[in-house]
Amino acid sequence: MNRRQVLSLFAMGLIAFWLPLTKPQSQVPVPDPLPSWNGGAAKQAIIDFVERATQGRGSDFVPVEASSPGTYGLS
Repeated sequence: MNRRQVLSLFAMGLIAFWLPLTKPQSQVPVPDPLPSWNGGAAKQAIIDFVERATQGRGSDFVPVEASSPGTYGLS
């Protein structure tokens, strides 16, 4: 094995060790979706419902349809 191959393997090993230690993008804080609202039960209930309705699981999920009444006239 020549010096270039050894250095390449060493660099790949460092990257393979370092990548799991980095912070995933999904842990970045999400900005407040309703910044003008005061905190409270109503705000949290709306945020919780929207999360359940858009995540694709549970009885509150609302599927996206190909032809939605809110998209007519945009052509």
